[in-house]
Amino acid sequence: MAHENLKFKLHLDDYQEWQPILGSQDFGTFYMVYIKFEKYENEENQFGVDEHRYTCKFRIQNFKGPVTIGFVGKPTIGHADKIKTDDDIHVYIDIQLGCFVYNEYSENTIKLDKPIPRNRPLMTRYTMRLPDSVTMMDTKQEFYNANDPMKSPFLYPYKYERDGDGAFELGRRPFDSNGDFETIPNPDQGGGGPYGICSPNTSWTI
Repeated sequence: MAHENLKFKLHLDDYQEWQPILGSQDFGTFYMVYIKFEKYENEENQFGVDEHRYTCKFRIQNFKGPVTIGFVGKPTIGHADKIKTDDDIHVYIDIQLGCFVYNEYSENTIKLDKPIPRNRPLMTRYTMRLPDSVTMMDTKQEFYNANDPMKSPFLYPYKYERDGDGAFELGRRPFDSNGDFETIPNPDQGGGGPYGICSPNTSWTI
């Protein structure tokens, strides 16, 4: 399929920019996940073993859809020879996400016994935690906060339409000469993102 050839470029030496590693759509919300490399260190640990440490920040951005998707736990990075692999994939980033979770940022210092190789494919995998009482209790937030809707686990779709970091408040307009009104636009008829129904999740390290 065409989207199998779509790969992000992942610059391992870029410590300034957020770099995309995943695009997907769940529960009607299209979102992207980004990584920023903060620091790389290479030294022997207390056992005399060479250790490669990557200090990384992760960000998720919800672009379209009423359900807020957020991080649950800390993302990890692992070499393919340490975990179950697919063909030609050398490194995996594993992320756990949850729906109705407002948790936009996460960070972790990943320790590897060898560096992330350059000029090799890297795949981002994710699991989605379904909503339950534990999830909602962990967030310690209101399900919908009318005073700060963008930080709500759920963006009321008949009042707001999500648009990246912001949202449009839906208005009303005359529908015809009789003075009838309709609400515009209808968020239930929208969806998708710049990659359509594809879910790009593979990067090429540089």
